[in-house]
Amino acid sequence: MLLSTGSSQTLQTNTRHLPFLLFCCLVLNLSCSKDKDPSGADGQPGRQVSELVPAAYLKTLTDHGFEVNEGTTPPAVNGKFLISKFRFDYDNHREAGVYPSPGTIMNDMIISFANQAADQSIQPAFGGGAFTGVELENPFITGSGNKFTACFTIHIAGGSSALFVYPFVYLFSGTVEGDVIKNMKVARVGLEDDKRDEFTVAGEVDIYSDVDGTSPKIP
Repeated sequence: MLLSTGSSQTLQTNTRHLPFLLFCCLVLNLSCSKDKDPSGADGQPGRQVSELVPAAYLKTLTDHGFEVNEGTTPPAVNGKFLISKFRFDYDNHREAGVYPSPGTIMNDMIISFANQAADQSIQPAFGGGAFTGVELENPFITGSGNKFTACFTIHIAGGSSALFVYPFVYLFSGTVEGDVIKNMKVARVGLEDDKRDEFTVAGEVDIYSDVDGTSPKIP
């Protein structure tokens, strides 16, 4: 079948615009895919506290007043912060009358955060005491707006003559307001038992808080 001159010119015009139309379709498709993708700011799946803490343990935390701030856009948390008075609020494993009991004021805690990055990595460090020099593993930070939760794993010595170690997750949650963190809470969650020993620590939960609700940045 022969094409008329007018039909031939129309076909040439449409063919000439085909690459541009394909490009527009590709851009539109990528844009729609991005809207549906629950990824972090870098396009990769964001870190979440539930990666480290099983759902049942998270429920114990939230049921007893610990706020877990999920999200891939946490506020900037940098510096050294003093938690004083540092109060023990809750545990699910000590017998009544065993120290510390809920309401006990503990030694002050100092926690520092540095090198926060877009991939949610962060470098926490304890400011002294029993954990000085202990390696904090797999640290990252979650949250959104001015609320955050920073978490990491740590292995604590225990058992017969401290030959064995048990993995715990530490979580720090709060609200950043200038140079202070408001309503700072700290939680420790046991992850695994040591099968070679009598100690049962999986699912153990301890919760602490700053009594006056203000943890200032210190030099």
